Amino acid sequence: MNVLGIVKSVVWGVGGLLLRTGKAEIVERLASAEFAETVARRVNENVDLPWLTEEQEQIAIERVVRAAFAEASALLSKKG
Repeated sequence: MNVLGIVKSVVWGVGGLLLRTGKAEIVERLASAEFAETVARRVNENVDLPWLTEEQEQIAIERVVRAAFAEASALLSKKG
């Protein structure tokens, strides 16, 4: 899976959350470091970036997941 695949997985995961829970609950959950780490770990299980160690992969994927979650939280928090 490449970086685009990672982002798509995160977006689908957020979409699934949106269908199952309320908006406020989603924003709270997306802000959770524990949730981001769990998602990143699951994504990392399916990703191999051969030029990075496992620890570096995990850190990189966590950063991508946290950035995606921050954007999703900002969008969900907007009044509209």
